[in-house]
Amino acid sequence: MDADRVASRVSHLLNVSVLADSIGNTGAVSLRVDGVDRPRGFAAVASVRLSVAHAHIAFDTLAKPLLDSVSRDEGDWQQLANTVNNLEGMGVRLEIKVDGSRAAGAPAETPGSLEISGRAVNWQDDAAEAASSLAAIVMGMLLSLLPLDDPEAETQAEPTGDAAFAEEGRKRRIATNWYERSRSNRALAIIAHGTACTSCGFSFERAYGELGIGYVEIHHLTPVHLMDGPRIVNPIEELVPLCSNCHRMVHRIDPPMPPHVLREILEAMART
Repeated sequence: MDADRVASRVSHLLNVSVLADSIGNTGAVSLRVDGVDRPRGFAAVASVRLSVAHAHIAFDTLAKPLLDSVSRDEGDWQQLANTVNNLEGMGVRLEIKVDGSRAAGAPAETPGSLEISGRAVNWQDDAAEAASSLAAIVMGMLLSLLPLDDPEAETQAEPTGDAAFAEEGRKRRIATNWYERSRSNRALAIIAHGTACTSCGFSFERAYGELGIGYVEIHHLTPVHLMDGPRIVNPIEELVPLCSNCHRMVHRIDPPMPPHVLREILEAMART
C-alpha cells in the first residue's frame, strides 16, 4: 500500500494530521497522529493479506501513561459498542480487548493492555482503501477514549508529546458534544455517506481539486442542545455531510432546518 495515500485518507476521515511509514517490505503501513511521538504513543497498523483488509492499534513500549489516561466512562464504551455493531452490519469485524479479554463495557480499573483491531472482506471496492478506512476507525475509537481531543472543537487540538494531554482541573468532557465530535463517528459518517453535501451536492474535491479531497463538515441531525442528556449517537443515521454554506444555512433557525428541507428549497429555486 502507498503510505502517503493511506495517511491522506485517514487524515481526511478523522480530520486530524496523520503521518505514515511503510513497514519494511510487508506492504503494511504504520500511522501515527502528528505530535504523539514514539515511544510514549501509539500507531494504527493497516495491511492487506489475501485481499482481506486488517487494522489494529499498536502501543509503544513506554505508553503506560497513555493507557493510564484511557477513559473508564461507561458512555464512552457504549459508543464504541455502537460503532462495532454499525460496522458489523457492513460486514466488518471489530474486536476490543481489555487485559486480554473481550471488552464488555467500561473497565473497572485502569487497563494494563488494550487491543482494538478490525478485519473486513469485500467491504469496499479496493482492499487498500478498506484497510485505510479500518485504520481510521480503530484510531478514532482509541482517540475517543483519550484526553487528546477538545470535545468542543471541530478541529484537532495540537497534541503534546507526552501523556499530560489535559490541563489539571479543566472540565474535559461534555458528553453529548464528545459523542458528536467522536473521530470514529466522523469517519463512519463519511464512509457511509461520502463527502458530497447532503443538501446541495457540492463537493470540495470537485471544486478545489487536491486541496479539497476528503473535506466536508459533519452535521448532527438531532441538535446537541435538544438532547435529553448524554446518549449514544448512531453516526450512520444521525450524522450527515454538509458543505460550509449549507451547514450555516440549516443553523440559521433553531432548531436547525433538516437538510432535506434545505435541499427541497434549493431544488424549488432551481426550477424558477
